[in-house]
Amino acid sequence: MLGLAIVPFSILQLVLVPRSGAAGEMQQYLFWLTRDLGNVGCLAYAAWHYRHRATRVEKLDLDRSKLFWKVALVLAFCVIAEDTYMILLCRPDSQNPVISLFLWYLSERNISESVLLVACAVQLFCQFSHILRVYARHPRADEDVAAESARSGDDLASRVVIFADAHKLSRREQEVLTLVLKGNDAQNIASELVISPGTVKAHLHRIYVKSGVSNRDDLIDAFWRS
Repeated sequence: MLGLAIVPFSILQLVLVPRSGAAGEMQQYLFWLTRDLGNVGCLAYAAWHYRHRATRVEKLDLDRSKLFWKVALVLAFCVIAEDTYMILLCRPDSQNPVISLFLWYLSERNISESVLLVACAVQLFCQFSHILRVYARHPRADEDVAAESARSGDDLASRVVIFADAHKLSRREQEVLTLVLKGNDAQNIASELVISPGTVKAHLHRIYVKSGVSNRDDLIDAFWRS
């Protein structure tokens, strides 16, 4: 499915590679316009996936990024507007070299696109800053967190450490919380940790009290919204 989208797009971009002359100006515009629309298409696909395919956990996690998606969409359309003006509408005054040089400078900078990339960088930093906080607060735990993240393919381990710090959870309670977040019931958690189901329920009760929730679903919501 990814290839069905990328291959035609790549062929179109190759056909529209800018050439010289008046026809080349329109071709240059279409080249950049298709690329810019590709950015909008990525954001549209992300919105569609969020509404129709994302799991409950993904939605809880992505709810915190709504401002970034709105900013990114606005900037994506700003990129289109900037390219439209600079390629089709901007006609530098040959009698005023200072203005001409300034407009040429702006046309080479892609200001909206640069701001969009900065916004993406800030979003990535905010999204994964909790990992840096884990390493700062637990210098000797970084190897354990990294190993667990590598095994599970996500950053759940670092998130659990941050949540545990905020709610004063013990090491065993962290282990129970991790297994709850992975969808295990009390019996499976007891088997995994080699303890009795009653002990698991006692740990869960303490986790609920410390987290200010009353049941498993509320705990999961609180964790992914934190």
